[in-house]
Amino acid sequence: GIFDMVGSGDNGCTGLDEPSPHGAMKGEGIAAAAYPAATGRGNVANGGGGGICHNSGGGGGGHGGAGGIGGRNWRADPDTTLPAGIIGGRPVGGIGGAAVRHSLLDRLIPGGGGGTGQGNNAVGTDGGNGGGVVFFRAAALLGAGRVSANGGDVAASGIDASGGGGAGGSILIRVVGEASCLTLEARGGQGGDSGDYHGPGGGGGGGIILLQAASGACAADVSAGLSGMQPIPDAADGPTYGASAGEVGSEETPPAGGYDDDADHDGLPDIVEDSPDHDGDTVPDFLDPDDDGDGIPTRDERPGDADRDTDGDTTPDHLDPDDDGDTVP
Repeated sequence: GIFDMVGSGDNGCTGLDEPSPHGAMKGEGIAAAAYPAATGRGNVANGGGGGICHNSGGGGGGHGGAGGIGGRNWRADPDTTLPAGIIGGRPVGGIGGAAVRHSLLDRLIPGGGGGTGQGNNAVGTDGGNGGGVVFFRAAALLGAGRVSANGGDVAASGIDASGGGGAGGSILIRVVGEASCLTLEARGGQGGDSGDYHGPGGGGGGGIILLQAASGACAADVSAGLSGMQPIPDAADGPTYGASAGEVGSEETPPAGGYDDDADHDGLPDIVEDSPDHDGDTVPDFLDPDDDGDGIPTRDERPGDADRDTDGDTTPDHLDPDDDGDTVP
């Protein structure tokens, strides 16, 4: 959600689709383009809801886990159900974006954006961006680096409410051989802090990670973003002032059977055969069960794990249409 500079100091708002300036912008998600109301505390699929009047916090974005709710509104619009001596506004912060249950083998989606905090002094903060998508296939993944699709953290707001953190995105890595790296990260972003009795932002939900490899591992981090805080320790709900953290995302388990590295099932891994087309039939070798087109399957011409070269011409039988070198195919 993007901060609306024309804020409202009115009290009493309740709407899930509260119109501007009483309602702040919702975060973007997978259904944002199809949903007509852009402001108010209701979430839109995995996009977090915005704060409403006056000065409630934005909800965190959702993905593998749901986003956290935004903090209470300004104390001048009190929650009459609070115990005596506890000061705080009503619990009307933006609702966190929903968790989206799906497999990365079916679809790749970014994390939901956080909702904006509602402001009347033009110093509220945007919601955090949702984490993006990382997808690649490779022979190996080696090194000490990080692969990141983290949701965005949110800056502090001061005397207005803050936006919610963005949700972690998607990381899908399929490696034929070894995987070894420092970490894969799809963390939820932290909601923004706020000033006295103003709504902090909710935390973003964690994303989704799937690493599929023949061996090795990388640590996966799909942790949730924390909520923002405000400085009055004895306010309603304490320093969080009703804002909540997001939910942890998910590390998806590779499918049974692992990575299929021999697409034509001829006994030669795809990475060995690669994409040449030795028999010129327009089918690359890694998809062709008869690489030399002599009518005898590659699996039968290359028994075991070693190349066989019957005529000693340095071309192995499974790539040689004349295995015995007698000029008769």
